[in-house]
Amino acid sequence: MKKRFNLICGDCLDAMKQLPDESIGLVFTSPPYNVGVDYEVYKDNLPFNEYLDWIENVFTESIRLLVAGGHLVIQIANTGRQPYTPLTDFISTRLFNKIQMRGEIIWDKQNMTSATAWGSWLSANKPSLRDSHEYILIFRKEGDRKGTSDMKADEFMENTKAIWKIPPETDSDHPAPFPIKLADRVISLYSFKEETVLDMFMGHGTTGLACMKRNRNFIGIELNKKYFTFAERRISAEANQIKLFFGE
Repeated sequence: MKKRFNLICGDCLDAMKQLPDESIGLVFTSPPYNVGVDYEVYKDNLPFNEYLDWIENVFTESIRLLVAGGHLVIQIANTGRQPYTPLTDFISTRLFNKIQMRGEIIWDKQNMTSATAWGSWLSANKPSLRDSHEYILIFRKEGDRKGTSDMKADEFMENTKAIWKIPPETDSDHPAPFPIKLADRVISLYSFKEETVLDMFMGHGTTGLACMKRNRNFIGIELNKKYFTFAERRISAEANQIKLFFGE
């Protein structure tokens, strides 16, 4: 049950440049959306082209780190209403000539009870749509790899559907968490057992927890020291539970 976990507190690009080529089986992350969220140590309202340049640099570095046949999986939302900003399209276009896109999953969060409609109420003038979903973009580096999967047939059939109905994470001090069930599905579908998974926007460490449960190695990078410390404690607590039940 012993697994290798490397948690790094620092800038994601600086940290990634220290990692060796073709050492990662899966990159799974959710980057900032550039919508003014208070991350305390990161400016989440960059000029749009500057934001896209930065995102492109991060994911280009991710491609270098992936093994042949490895996956880059990005959880992202489209933003804004006036105007609507399709981040999914902008990111996919930036990566189009760098890595093959394999599709996109719609994450149906099933959380419309408190949503507010902006635009024109009961009027065809300019009604606005209320999002109850986000997206998971799937990219794959050229080549093939082999390994041991841990999916059962029914899991594979369910997880290869393009719509995932998973409630969002609600009990978190992080402004933009995703649920562990979502991370678990991505990890089981797009990585082999004992491969290394990278999340360069680690937040509270949800990807790391899912890796621990799925027998994957994990590298997590987080700029915010408060989030980093919280993630470190969560992952350490899970590791202690594993030792308790299974030994070293």
